Amino acid sequence: MQKRQLKKLLNKYRRGIYSEADRTELENWYLYHARNQQGPLPDEQTIEEDLDEVWQRLPVHGRRAVVRGWTTIRRMAAAAVVVLAASISLLVLWMVVRSPQGNDAVSRYTAAAHEVYILLDDSIKVNLDSVNVGESVEYGAVRIRKTTDQTLIYEVVPPPAEAAAATPAVMNVVNVPKAKQYDVLLPDGSKVKLNSFSTIRFPSVFGVDKREVVLKGEAYFEVVRDAAKPFHVSAGDVDIKVLGTRFNVSAYDDEHHIKTTLLSGSVQVTAPQHTAGASASVSKILKPGQQATVSRQPGTFDVSPVNADEAIAWVDGFISFNNTDLEAIMRKVARWYDIEVVYDGSIPKRRFTGGISKKAPLNELLQVLGIYNIDYDMLGDKLIIKQD
Repeated sequence: MQKRQLKKLLNKYRRGIYSEADRTELENWYLYHARNQQGPLPDEQTIEEDLDEVWQRLPVHGRRAVVRGWTTIRRMAAAAVVVLAASISLLVLWMVVRSPQGNDAVSRYTAAAHEVYILLDDSIKVNLDSVNVGESVEYGAVRIRKTTDQTLIYEVVPPPAEAAAATPAVMNVVNVPKAKQYDVLLPDGSKVKLNSFSTIRFPSVFGVDKREVVLKGEAYFEVVRDAAKPFHVSAGDVDIKVLGTRFNVSAYDDEHHIKTTLLSGSVQVTAPQHTAGASASVSKILKPGQQATVSRQPGTFDVSPVNADEAIAWVDGFISFNNTDLEAIMRKVARWYDIEVVYDGSIPKRRFTGGISKKAPLNELLQVLGIYNIDYDMLGDKLIIKQD
């Protein structure tokens, strides 16, 4: 859309003489820019106030506060759109804006509080909620510091070369329950962000020729480059070999596929294949913007281009979905809100594109289901989705 056309639409909105087609055109343009992050608005300095004013008039749902600044609006709008994939129009659901008064509208299901813990040497369990920020735990050759409510730093003491020779490596397990996320800085300096209901296992001191971690659930990695000591992620039957890069691995037990999404650098994904009664391993190298999808039932191993930013939307606090069926969305919802989702009859056969903020209370998500005429009951911690 040209800048002149945009200003014309804004003026129509301000004067209240817009048509339904005008409204749809403005919403689609606005949210297209939001989702694709195309940079600043045209002539941002002069029309941002007009946009804020017009945005208040858009038929949005559940807004609690005005959000100013295009950078903020772009991120919020990108996560607030929920649309039927087959639909022409957009329904804007403003589910992500936090009230200045705090948590006045947050239900008990905003995020259930559960124990984040580390397991040292497969025997010593430390509840991280009981460790204060700034405190540390020492065991063997490792010191574990809690630097924020959601961040752990693993430090090798003494230095790695001496520690490897003097002390056997201790296995560490970091367990993140439903409804939480946690950041871990590994002994080699690599960064890991663990999504809810995820576990990572790694030694306090990596070996001399490789660094290896075992993942269940989902994690985003920023790996320190070390050509002499490749980094390996083991997720189910899949092995991901890395030199230094940024990538995401989703390997939940209740999902049908293990997905590796590359944001930068290069990774090699290896998975078992079974053909004509024979078994073998197949390796494929990913380029940035590609995703490897491996079926948990050996036989399917595909590489395809994807929107990598969408794959790591959870890192920024959003549950994102793109032409996704309801059952897959509900699995994500169940992990974050710590609820059980069951189906009374057949599962509704619809697909959705959009996203919700993890800060949104569950009752707002349920309002979305109601808007799309998906019948449900909420009984305690159980969400019952009824047949279409």
